[in-house]
Amino acid sequence: MKLIYVFRILYRKKWIILGCAAIALIAAFIFTMNEKRSYRSVAQLETGFTDTRRLVLLDEQFSLSQIDVKFNNAITEMLSAKMISLLSYKLVMNDLTATKPFRQQDPDALKKNPSLQGINKQEMIRAFLRKSDSILILNPGIAGDKTMMDFLASYGYDMGSVKENLSVSRNQRTDFINIVFRSENPDLSAYAVNMYTKEFLRYNDQINRDRSQESSVALDSLSRRKKKELDDKIAAKARYMTDSVSSTLDPALVSGNILGQISQIESGLADEQARVQDLSYQLQQIETQLLTSKQPVVTTRPTQGDGGEYLRLRKEYYDLKGQYQSGGSSDADLKRRMDEAYARMNAAKPDGTNTGGSDNGGFTQTNSLQDRKISLEGQLRSARFKIGQYTSKLGQLN
Repeated sequence: MKLIYVFRILYRKKWIILGCAAIALIAAFIFTMNEKRSYRSVAQLETGFTDTRRLVLLDEQFSLSQIDVKFNNAITEMLSAKMISLLSYKLVMNDLTATKPFRQQDPDALKKNPSLQGINKQEMIRAFLRKSDSILILNPGIAGDKTMMDFLASYGYDMGSVKENLSVSRNQRTDFINIVFRSENPDLSAYAVNMYTKEFLRYNDQINRDRSQESSVALDSLSRRKKKELDDKIAAKARYMTDSVSSTLDPALVSGNILGQISQIESGLADEQARVQDLSYQLQQIETQLLTSKQPVVTTRPTQGDGGEYLRLRKEYYDLKGQYQSGGSSDADLKRRMDEAYARMNAAKPDGTNTGGSDNGGFTQTNSLQDRKISLEGQLRSARFKIGQYTSKLGQLN
């Protein structure tokens, strides 16, 4: 019943309702009939602020407040005077160089400022290009910059007009930033958002490079300062150890340390000298055995070389081995020569069979004595080398 009652009332007032709607349509048409058409173009820029994979790589914590701050900083930077100026430069240079420019100079602006009519456009293009490459804004206090600002205003590309038609905002709670530009020309709107995105990326890269260079210089300065402090502390410690400690500690403690080192070196020196005597005695006994040993007649026919050549190469090998060990086993040239001598020694090793019925034991005994002699000579050289080192250290401490 109530709905029927409402419909009856509306039906009675139908002409009033229709009249109000018609009046609203007419008013809207009148108010908008002289408005210029506006075309909007949108570009989206991904920031990476909310990418969790990137945060893990950078070892950062996922914080919504920090992400909001990053977006606010990015938007503020995109709406800065430098970014608006860069977009203005690109728009006016396009109109000055393109065969179909987006805009022409405003006749009213030319009437108000007749000096703009005689401007050399090529010089103006070069001036805007220098400003764009250097990422510089115009200064109204400079005559040339003031002329350029008036020139931009004649095209409608002054900072106020461009900023009025430009909108930068975060796309909901996503990782993207929306860049919107409105103008009377759809091609102009599309060109503006695309060029604005490129200029922002270039501007952001330049800022990051400058900050990286500043950080590098700061780190270099800090490292040099820390190194100087460390060097000063090391030098102070060295002075303290040489001056203060030696003068304030008991001289018996200071000299006791030196005496302990001398005692240890003298002990090692005595051991090596005893070792030299023992090795010399063994070497003398072997030489006596070699002189008194009988040389048997051997009718062996070797297949790879005679015994004399083998013994010579064997002595050469052990001589090189003794030099290599006494030199600390670090000489690559001696190691190479030692390997070559070892290979030649193996190649000349006798391996024939006895065909004359004579005993081969004499040759075997002589060979064993020669091996022992070569080994003892190498050990003797090593012991004498150590004696020389101990003697040198004692000379430094005394």
